[in-house]
Amino acid sequence: MACYANGHGVSQDYVEAAKWYLKAATQGNADAQFNLGLLHSHGDGVTQDFTEALKWFQKAAEHGNTNAKQYLQVGWKHGGGLSEDFLIAMEWNRLAVDQWDADAQKNLGLCYFLGHGVPQDYVEAVKWFRKSAEQGNADAQAYLGGCYDLGRGVAKDFAEAAKWYLKAAEQGNANAQLSVGISYAKGQGLPYDYAEAVKWLQKAAEQGNANAQQCLGVCYDDGLGVTQDHAVAVKWFQKALDHGYKENQYILGFRQRDGPGSPRLRRP
Repeated sequence: MACYANGHGVSQDYVEAAKWYLKAATQGNADAQFNLGLLHSHGDGVTQDFTEALKWFQKAAEHGNTNAKQYLQVGWKHGGGLSEDFLIAMEWNRLAVDQWDADAQKNLGLCYFLGHGVPQDYVEAVKWFRKSAEQGNADAQAYLGGCYDLGRGVAKDFAEAAKWYLKAAEQGNANAQLSVGISYAKGQGLPYDYAEAVKWLQKAAEQGNANAQQCLGVCYDDGLGVTQDHAVAVKWFQKALDHGYKENQYILGFRQRDGPGSPRLRRP
């Protein structure tokens, strides 16, 4: 089978490969099912048929083929040579969800949050973010924190938002580190503490997060949680600009506590 597909010892012949893969696949061979799915996905030796590809990928995954499980998720994220139709992608992702894959659960939550392939449903998004977050997925923890922060799918709860932000931040998630810094700076869900805010903003900024770099620049520019240092402030402002920073709700929220009389945001 693989010899015909790869041209090992014989001339490459996808039609012949498909014939032998089908024989083995119908007998329950998971590797053959996966490879048959690949052929249908790319239209090699058979008519390109995403529905047929999905069928064989599902069978292979159900029989424990790790490549099939991974390929389905890669297809969801990047196309992977497969149809980019969200409805089909959702079916693939649900298969991984059924296997309790935390990354797939996070992806499904994003589908519901964004309304991709399914009606937009923040409550359903929160459900899947939580399942993934409870398995330790840092991205899902950050998304779940965001849902509590914004009141999407759950009642707004800054303390609960901070809890999930911290879990993700401690795993190195830069967006969560930024959110933890903002929470400390605003005193929302965490004690009002600019020194702690700077600590977390620094972590995110060093990972290239433009919003964190701009916030950190503000701290140095105004002496918030650090010794005032305009030169260091300019350095971080410049890094933020280099990373595509655009003024947004992060800075507006960061400044909110200081009131209308606070210094204007300065850039180099």
